[in-house]
Amino acid sequence: SASSSASSRYCVVNSTVVRSATNPSYVTGIADRLEALGLVQRLPSTDDRRVKLLVVTDEGFAMRAQLVDEVNGVTPGFSALTPPEQECLLGLLTKVLDAIGESSDTETR
Repeated sequence: SASSSASSRYCVVNSTVVRSATNPSYVTGIADRLEALGLVQRLPSTDDRRVKLLVVTDEGFAMRAQLVDEVNGVTPGFSALTPPEQECLLGLLTKVLDAIGESSDTETR
């Protein structure tokens, strides 16, 4: 969308791996699924062809806005958080859910 800044429309795949402290193949799998859904595009960096950028599509921004509205509607308290605080909370909850999933995987083996 025109109101989105250029830097908020993309991220470098490697920095995503570093920030999320996860394994590159996991992030690649997520990027593959998001790309298949039309929510992001994977483009080569103009500075370094080895670097891939994940660019959020208009559909991706629309999906994010819809999810934020749904979360705020279901749990009104979330609207009291600033967008950076919401992002932080999302990251923490994702980490907890990943840990729960990993422990369930080990328990079922």
